Amino acid sequence: SPRLAASFGDCRAMERARRTTEQARALLEKAHRGLARDEPQDAWQAAKQALEIFREVGDEEGKERALMAAVSSRFAASDAAAALEVARETAESYRNVGDRKGQASALRMLASALADQGSLREACAAAESYRNV
Repeated sequence: SPRLAASFGDCRAMERARRTTEQARALLEKAHRGLARDEPQDAWQAAKQALEIFREVGDEEGKERALMAAVSSRFAASDAAAALEVARETAESYRNVGDRKGQASALRMLASALADQGSLREACAAAESYRNV
């Protein structure tokens, strides 16, 4: 019956989404291992892949965790420009979902990235925002 076929199709889609989310979580774990082993490039690649998957499946929590791993990997690689770019996106993402704790952590990283770039006025503003979250 068409209804039964549709339900099987829904089951297949749910199974694909579950496997995809598991793959993203494994990549995020790989990113954290890369950070722990002082392998920031490996961590960066894994975090970017996890981020892409989490975005595709609409997993906001996973997306934010992947963004934090990406920022950390850029700091570990002394890539201040990329750290700044990802830190801005991370702070905005946490703000959009109303996660105050995550937003505060992201703003702290943003302030550090701005200071590393020599943007002290903006770093102070981000630090002030961090205190007000």
